Amino acid sequence: MSTMTSRRAVLAGAATLPALTMPALADAQADDPIFAAIERHRAAWAELERRTSVTIRLENILPPDHRKAHHRDEPSAGEGDDPRWTAAMADWSQASDASEDAAAELLTIKPATVAGVAALLDYGYEFETAPLRAEWGDFFLEGDGHRSGNFASDAEIENGRWLSWKTLVLHHAAEALRHITAASA
Repeated sequence: MSTMTSRRAVLAGAATLPALTMPALADAQADDPIFAAIERHRAAWAELERRTSVTIRLENILPPDHRKAHHRDEPSAGEGDDPRWTAAMADWSQASDASEDAAAELLTIKPATVAGVAALLDYGYEFETAPLRAEWGDFFLEGDGHRSGNFASDAEIENGRWLSWKTLVLHHAAEALRHITAASA
């Protein structure tokens, strides 16, 4: 019997790899909550993009003095604004909050599998490199490890209290890998 592997044997064996990995990936997705969190963020971001397109359309048809408020927390929100603008901004703010919450959730749900860690990192790359996509916001890292908020002042960033989503997701992925490695040892 020859110990030399033929090209045909390698190709035949390689053809079976996708069939072998598909059940493993399906199991990983069922057992790892990060996959659902990624889908929640994907859906929340799609809704925010949809709400943003509504506000852009209204910006093109409403005069500036009928669309002054740009956030629901502004003191003048709604005063003299077109009711369509007021409603669109309320909808946009709600979608923005949901998107920020879903992004923060990606940092609080620890991937349970190596496939989950890879999916989280892949999703971060996909999000950051998509055309016309905004960057992730900054998050406040509280003493108990809870991540919250978005948008930091320069002073807060300099004091080290605020970190970028990218920095936090890398740290989160490393923590998950250490946990997975320790559990399998």
